[in-house]
Amino acid sequence: MSSQSRSRDGVLPTRSTEVSLRFGDLADHMKELYTSVAHRAYELFEGRGCEQGHDLEDWFEAERDILKPLPVKIDETGNRFAVTAELQGFTEDEIQVFAEPKRIVIDAGSEYPAGQPAGAMGHSSRRTNRFLASIDIPDGADPSSARATLTNGILEVRLTR
Repeated sequence: MSSQSRSRDGVLPTRSTEVSLRFGDLADHMKELYTSVAHRAYELFEGRGCEQGHDLEDWFEAERDILKPLPVKIDETGNRFAVTAELQGFTEDEIQVFAEPKRIVIDAGSEYPAGQPAGAMGHSSRRTNRFLASIDIPDGADPSSARATLTNGILEVRLTR
């Protein structure tokens, strides 16, 4: 049974919080992700005894270790554009939403010590449970109108045209 208390009718209470949106600093964030992947790829290289010739294999494995695709649902109705993603277990502080002129980027990540369970994620002392999605927004959608809320583990990002 969930750690949340249920109401008398057995339904979990709705918990909805605003998720802050970031405008204009996606490039810096992507550089941080690139650096994380590069460090992980180098760990893989070292773990193989610094054997040359596997740079692309190491890079792609590092990306798979660090960045997992985030399935999203897109709904376009009238002047409304909405993206929803299931992010159970993440808090609003672990989710970053970037609103750009042509896209929305969702990055949900949490770090935990290497001794904690989370699958085979590599050899570093910190591991990441990170999901990433980049969604093209339709022409005419206004990124400055974007609002993001997290309700019972479901992230919804809404924009208007």
